[in-house]
Amino acid sequence: GMRFTPFNVGGQRPFAREWVTELLYTRVGALWIGTYRQGLFRIYNDRIQHFTIDDGLADLGVRELHQDAAGDVWILTLSGVHRYHNRKLQRIRHMRGVGGYRWCTMTEQSDGSLFIVTDDGLLHYAKGEWNKVLPNSSHLGEPLSVYADRQNRLWLGSSNGLSSRPAPRMPWRQIPGIRGQVSAILQDSQGVLWVGTWGDGLYRWNGGIVEHWRMKNGLSDNFVRTLYEDSENNLWIGSRSGGLTRWADVIALPFGVSEGLDGPFASAVAAGQDGTVWLGTWRSGFYRWQNGRLLPIKPPEPTRQFILRTLAIDASGTLWAGTWERLYSYRDGRWKSKQDVSGSPSAIVASRS
Repeated sequence: GMRFTPFNVGGQRPFAREWVTELLYTRVGALWIGTYRQGLFRIYNDRIQHFTIDDGLADLGVRELHQDAAGDVWILTLSGVHRYHNRKLQRIRHMRGVGGYRWCTMTEQSDGSLFIVTDDGLLHYAKGEWNKVLPNSSHLGEPLSVYADRQNRLWLGSSNGLSSRPAPRMPWRQIPGIRGQVSAILQDSQGVLWVGTWGDGLYRWNGGIVEHWRMKNGLSDNFVRTLYEDSENNLWIGSRSGGLTRWADVIALPFGVSEGLDGPFASAVAAGQDGTVWLGTWRSGFYRWQNGRLLPIKPPEPTRQFILRTLAIDASGTLWAGTWERLYSYRDGRWKSKQDVSGSPSAIVASRS
């Protein structure tokens, strides 16, 4: 999965020079490829089909592909809306396509209804009927993107930011704190909403809390084109000119009985400047993690009596340990008890001096 090779599917121009705008892998195993100037390709069972204006496309500029619950593939081009149904390409008459910087323009709710953003505004399709939900200009701004999350909430990205509608016939609510022209919306596996904008970077909305990243915060580009979460919960951010960015999910590795601890009651951790990490427990031993290895260290008391409450490392590299009964120091493999400290030390702080 780390090597890339050119893939040529034909067409009138060398495909390696073509703008590939959309990819869709359907449930039957067909790969659909949308391009900017060569129309639409479908690859199934090693057979390549090429759809152009002669085959019913309104134009050769494909902007988005979507497979609905019934298995039909919807194709949105610069000039029209199409559906691939029963192995035939159909154009939806009297409907305009989408231009400009509109992406993420098709979504489907759990009842099978489809929402599409076109040059006519936000449209709704259900049971063979089309209805206009919002015109191209309203108090919410010009519709640019639409997204249905797993809770069946509908999210609308517009020229004025982000709005949500919890259920049909309920009023739209504009989300405070998210500005700019919203071009991409995605709910990740944790239920967090990611919002890409065309010029104002990336936003994260989590239960009403909004966070924001731009190029000055480390984002590769303020113009976000698309968002995608992979099977390992990494977020991929496709941008206009900043390439592809991966937002890696932080993985927490366990250190418990299966990894070598004598018991599960971890109580204190301290890290030294040399990369060594010290791990303390209650009645389950004392350990050092270094160079990828977990090494047990003999405690100054019998293991079943050694209850570690706190750890600290001073400027000289000496380790200090507070237990239920006394204070110890540890250096060069030797423990020393500090008899002048009574009680149960529960916190230790080492100053710079």
